[in-house]
Amino acid sequence: MKYPRLLSAACVALLSQNVSATIALSTGAKQAGLAGGGVAHPEDSTWVKLNPAGLVGMKERLDYSFEYLRPHNEIFADSPGLTNTADGTIEDTGNLFFPHVSYVKPLDEKSAFGAMLFVNSGYSTEYSAARSVPGRVGGYDRGLDYSSFKLALTYAYQLENGWQVGFGPNLNYARVRTDMLTSTGPTSGDNEWDDSYGAGFQFAVYKKWDKLSFGSAFTSRQWFSTFDKYTDVVNHPLDMPNILQTGFAYELTDSVVMTVDWQFLQWSDVKASNTDVHEGGFGWEDHNIYKMGFIWQASEQLSLRTAYSYGETPIQEDAIFVNAHAPIIIEHYVSLGAGYKVNENWEFNLAYIHGFENTEADEGILGAAGTEVTAEVDIVNFGVSYVF
Repeated sequence: MKYPRLLSAACVALLSQNVSATIALSTGAKQAGLAGGGVAHPEDSTWVKLNPAGLVGMKERLDYSFEYLRPHNEIFADSPGLTNTADGTIEDTGNLFFPHVSYVKPLDEKSAFGAMLFVNSGYSTEYSAARSVPGRVGGYDRGLDYSSFKLALTYAYQLENGWQVGFGPNLNYARVRTDMLTSTGPTSGDNEWDDSYGAGFQFAVYKKWDKLSFGSAFTSRQWFSTFDKYTDVVNHPLDMPNILQTGFAYELTDSVVMTVDWQFLQWSDVKASNTDVHEGGFGWEDHNIYKMGFIWQASEQLSLRTAYSYGETPIQEDAIFVNAHAPIIIEHYVSLGAGYKVNENWEFNLAYIHGFENTEADEGILGAAGTEVTAEVDIVNFGVSYVF
């Protein structure tokens, strides 16, 4: 029977989600202050990820950030079925820590090299009880740990007409462990770590006029190998989708900049995600996310940021229970950030993101219908930068 096997397959695959989720919503404290926006307003070397074309003209610099995420998830069902109702509302409140480091080196006035090593996505759940009735009886189906790391290398160049381009390869490493439900009981992976490797590429453009700037970045599908220990959980590689982010930045005043971004994640191109749950898939649709942010240069040393991000969950209504171990259902985010330049070399940045609570009810089959999954998250990102 496909459905029990699917329950675990989908939950693992969800962790590939990037910018719109409670995982890796942004990379670096300045990006976090803009809720993952700013593709047309490069500010530091973390734009290796967001828009590498914007690296031309930056000074040589090293940026390090440390991200703390505290998600709060709940599963609730008021009638017996596949969902475990004996333990009431099942909760998970975890702690995740993501480090990121990036570097940019100008080669000359018209070119630059950039490199970045970062946690591209990750999730960790340990519910207070099993998600399913079989899991409650057997003492499993409670937890999931997943992390995906990426090394991005890029070369940026300014053309004679003023347009800048950036491109380069991506190298990926992912690891996972889980005790999820399969069609024969707990997964044979026995909650042990398993590894996967992947690769892809990115291409971006950037142009600045007087007060207006434009940026667009395409990150290709990241092709991963299969997790060998968890073939009873998921048959297909957990690839990242094609991602396109395009936006504008406009200088409203000499000290205030507005950023507007649109981001598109093409889940329909990934085999593990583009199939309906009733046919052995896990019910993801293509994802559109919209962001608007403001940057205020309050003084020569102090900068302030704020932003709002919205993206309707890509999970179909009959796949909510399937995704309960990694409930990427938060749709609204707000962010606040501040940066302080100590001197010509040192700079510190701090940002806070809140993902507002959202509840989705499953409309599926096999006793999962009516199951409610709730998710909320708080994120703090601290960054330190050194300009050579």
